[in-house]
Amino acid sequence: MSQVPTFAGLVKKPLEYREENVFGEGIDISSGTLRAAGHIKSIDPKIEIVLENFRRLGSEDIYKSIKLAENYRFAVSYGIENIEFIKYGINPQGLSNSINRSLGLGFSYMLNNMEHFVRIKGARMNSIELKASTDTLIEVTSEFICKEITTPNTTDYVSGTATHATDLTDNPWHFADATDPVRLVGSSTTILPCTSITVKIDRNLDPIRTLGSKHITFLPPTNRDISGSITLLYLTTSREIDLKNSNAYTLRWILKEGSGGAILDLVNTVFTTLDKREFNASDGKAVLETLGFRASSATIYTT
Repeated sequence: MSQVPTFAGLVKKPLEYREENVFGEGIDISSGTLRAAGHIKSIDPKIEIVLENFRRLGSEDIYKSIKLAENYRFAVSYGIENIEFIKYGINPQGLSNSINRSLGLGFSYMLNNMEHFVRIKGARMNSIELKASTDTLIEVTSEFICKEITTPNTTDYVSGTATHATDLTDNPWHFADATDPVRLVGSSTTILPCTSITVKIDRNLDPIRTLGSKHITFLPPTNRDISGSITLLYLTTSREIDLKNSNAYTLRWILKEGSGGAILDLVNTVFTTLDKREFNASDGKAVLETLGFRASSATIYTT
C-alpha cells in the first residue's frame, strides 16, 4: 500500500493560535508570531452536517437529503506552563484575553508523508475544566464551538515574515508546584487538606446562524456558570457545617507559586453537596470526603 496511516506522534505543529480581528477570519497570517496553546495531550475535532430528509407525496422513500448547515466543535486536553490561553475560557467578558475575543487556531500533522495543516476559524471556549490530584499534573480540557474547521491541506497558514509558535520548554504545572495550594479565604484563611480538585467553567455560548449562511455568523457568550468538586481528608466537621449553612468563601487554588505562577480565585463559593464520605472496613485507608460546590465568579491572575 502506498498510503501511510498517521498517529499522534506525527503531529508536527501542536495547537497554536492568535486572536481574530474579524470573527471567522482564521489563523492565516503573513506577519507576526503565533502562540502555543499549551502542552497538548489530545485534540478531537467534531463535525456535524445538518440534513433535512425531505419527503414528498408519491414515494415511501426520502426524495432528497438537503444540506442545511454545518456545525463544528473540538476538544483539546493539555498541560499548562502559563495562563495566557486558559484566560480565554475563564476571564469575564470585558477583560483582555477574554471570551470576547474569538480565536483562529491551527495544527498540522503528517499524512501520507506530507505535512497537512488544519485551520480552525471563529473559535471560542464553550467550557474549560481544570483538574488535579496528588502526584498528577494539572490537566486542562477546553471544549470549543467554532465557525469552521477546514479540511486538512498542504498549504501552510503562515506566510511572509510570520512565524509559527515557539515550542514550550518548561515543565507543565503540577499539584506540588505550590505548598498548601487550596484554601478557603474569608475573615481568615483555612488551608484545606485537599487530595483532588476539579473546577469547570461553562460559558454557555449561543451559536447564531443568519439567513444565507450554512456557518454560524455570531457566537456570543451568555451566562458564566462555575462549579466543581473537591476531595479532602476528613479531619473536621467544618465543611459539613459550611454546607448546611451555605457559608460563602473565596476558594483559592494556587496553581503555581512564585514568579511566573498563577492563582485562581472562585468568589462566593458555597458547598452544594456531600457526594462521598465512606467508612469502609475493607480498604484500610483514611476517610475522605468529596464535596460539590459552585461559585458566583472567577478570576485568574499571575503572581
